[in-house]
Amino acid sequence: MCGSTGQLLTRTRCAVNHEKLAGLQIADAVASGVYCAINLSQYGEAEPRYLDMMRPLIYQHDSGNCLGYGLKLWPVDLGSLLPQLPHLECLQERQK
Repeated sequence: MCGSTGQLLTRTRCAVNHEKLAGLQIADAVASGVYCAINLSQYGEAEPRYLDMMRPLIYQHDSGNCLGYGLKLWPVDLGSLLPQLPHLECLQERQK
């Protein structure tokens, strides 16, 4: 049985409903906020204020830069995305 108390689990993978683990709920909330801040909606709009609200919680370098530290864009960096997604310029502005 997956996750039974007192058992040593080796090479076992468990699927857990997110409503049962608060850590997964928090991760889902942060991920969906970042998604809505970066990705355009069906109406061509993004919501960058979600990043503004989460910014104090995102790990930052001593310089105040969170890109590449607490917020990583993958598979390409911000500079590569700006020509296709100019609304992401708000991320660059927040690094100053």
